[in-house]
Amino acid sequence: MSIPVRAGDLSRSCRQLREAADAIKESPPAHLLRYYAAECGLKHALLRRRNGRTTDDLPPQQRKGESGHDLRSLAKELRLADADYRELRACRRHGSGSVRHHELHEAWRYGVRLDAEEERRAVAALDRLVQWAVKEGGS
Repeated sequence: MSIPVRAGDLSRSCRQLREAADAIKESPPAHLLRYYAAECGLKHALLRRRNGRTTDDLPPQQRKGESGHDLRSLAKELRLADADYRELRACRRHGSGSVRHHELHEAWRYGVRLDAEEERRAVAALDRLVQWAVKEGGS
């Protein structure tokens, strides 16, 4: 179960996470912070559009578990242009296997090495999502 988070807290967190990611440059920890900044910004925008006050006002699939971290789903719900999130997709692991787009935050949190080019594209998509959220309103 997740805790209810107010829209203003999501906006502030998006900004703080983005600033922290920018401060530590290009690295898996910075990518993780960007991922969470995008998640907070998109959820803030979704709450604003639905006149919601807290994350409890989001649909259950966007609050909990694996699907709560699905940024592509959030972007689609917000009707963002496909170009804004298209490159946020599965990345090959260094060695073998892959990490699905909604698991990238776990890969970066746990230090999984990813294909450098695919990771670069995913991070660029995260940057576009964060930029969109900031323009959309208050993050």
